[in-house]
Amino acid sequence: MPYPRIVFSCVYNSIIVLQMNEEEAKRQIRAALEEAAQSNEDMDEARASHILSSIYRLDNRRRFRLRAIKGTAAAAILLSIIWGTTHFLKQNQPIPTIAQKHQDTKQDIPPGTNKAILKLASGKLIDLDDARAGAITGANAEIVKGTSGAKLCYAPGQEPEINMVSTPRGGQYQIRLADGSTVWLNASSSLRFPTAFTGPDRTVELTGEAYFDIAKKSNIPFLVKINNTTVEVLGTEFNINGYDDEPSLKTTLVTGAVRVETAGKTLLLKPGQQTASQAEGLHLTPNPDLEESLAWKNGTFNFNKLDITTIMRQISRWYDVDIVYEGPKPSGHFSGIISRNTPVSTVLKMLEYGGVHCKVAGKKIVIMPN
Repeated sequence: MPYPRIVFSCVYNSIIVLQMNEEEAKRQIRAALEEAAQSNEDMDEARASHILSSIYRLDNRRRFRLRAIKGTAAAAILLSIIWGTTHFLKQNQPIPTIAQKHQDTKQDIPPGTNKAILKLASGKLIDLDDARAGAITGANAEIVKGTSGAKLCYAPGQEPEINMVSTPRGGQYQIRLADGSTVWLNASSSLRFPTAFTGPDRTVELTGEAYFDIAKKSNIPFLVKINNTTVEVLGTEFNINGYDDEPSLKTTLVTGAVRVETAGKTLLLKPGQQTASQAEGLHLTPNPDLEESLAWKNGTFNFNKLDITTIMRQISRWYDVDIVYEGPKPSGHFSGIISRNTPVSTVLKMLEYGGVHCKVAGKKIVIMPN
């Protein structure tokens, strides 16, 4: 059965960048894909298998990354190359066409946006989104609009009060605290913080997930409290993922140093390290994938050998949908990288090329049996 030409032409047009030194192999793959893109006929199975096998051999030496994705077919082929190569090649099964896995665009769901709710000390609630800019009455803060969206900024030197910013499912937001630290809140998260830091430390309370870029003040430590875990820093960049529905609370250090304490146990992290806090205690994650942990802050989904349940938790939070499984959950682990700034149908097509059958039904995504 011939492989659909659109799949291979979109791989070529989307410019997949292989991060390795096999230049000749890359040249041959690109040439073959270009030839397919210029042809009006489907590629025969032998030629398609040769191209996928070439990529698979490279993949065994070092996993490649997608630098740019243009179109749903490109997103789909990414997963089929990284995860599904063995599935399609070893079982001699053809890659399904888009027509076979059609997703009704009328049922599509747009990606999340910059939006949140600010709760003042008085209890007043204020909507925060990309549409507003300027000072906020009663908060001694202002919304500043930039190229990456709106940011809530607090000025130093004010009387301390407790504010809280909460993002819904399908929302994210940036906050610049009074000490100059910046916090990126992921979907379905909240940050409770003082409008001024006047004590011996700078303490905030987090639920969900956030990325922190902390202003350096060597004599005033910055503390993040989440569940029963405290993360202490002096000046650094790190990510905390502490959603209640995740199996563990993960702290990932990018630069500087942090001290993580849970249930009386303390670990000091170096850049590139990650801790996982669970009911049984605190431990270092072996060989953590920093790009996967920080992908949301950089505007992408980065699935690195994740099961379908873990992937769907991320999709549920970002697209504000509920996940329903009809029958047994798909087995196996999946890998792929795709922009978060895409409709949900694009992400689902990527999963369907990996053998996961999905449909959108209102505000639900239904995972159907194979």
